[in-house]
Amino acid sequence: MKKHLKTIIVITSLMIIGCVTTRPPQTSQGYSDLNGAPKWVTAPGMEGGFSAVGSDKIGAAGVNFAKTNAVAFARDELARSMQVKVKNFVKNFVNVTGVGSNETVDRVSTQTSKQVASQVLNGSQHRDTWVSPSGVLYALVVIESQKLKKSVKEASLSSFKKEDALWQRFQADQSFKELDKEVDKLFSE
Repeated sequence: MKKHLKTIIVITSLMIIGCVTTRPPQTSQGYSDLNGAPKWVTAPGMEGGFSAVGSDKIGAAGVNFAKTNAVAFARDELARSMQVKVKNFVKNFVNVTGVGSNETVDRVSTQTSKQVASQVLNGSQHRDTWVSPSGVLYALVVIESQKLKKSVKEASLSSFKKEDALWQRFQADQSFKELDKEVDKLFSE
């Protein structure tokens, strides 16, 4: 079982490391608003861990509201980089009517995509904030590798303990069933 547990931890860690991607956030004005931005805004890579950047325009609700949203968006990005379920549907339709120079082509293309992420981000921290000249607040959220490894290991051990407990419960149930059979035999004679 310990060998199996180590394999699960290694595979999970590799999947997490292999799935993390970084891409610069884009504002409604494009990238020109990012002049003077700290490096983590456009390249949120982190040595010894994982990071993501979220952003939100500071509006009438104020800075705290934008900061809360930016941090939430960054955590969402972290979760999606670790595990995401994607459903995608593409439908194309082409219709040609007429002949020769009177020919018309109608084309319809529909694309629908849905992404869902569900990931516990133990140890994620809001590390830094920057506000662009146009009032877009950027938040950097990080998870250190050691904290992530510890979290994955604890989750694996917890699930191992649950499996172990379930096995013991199964064995106890089997013993009770066997005892009931023996008691039934004893009293039916």
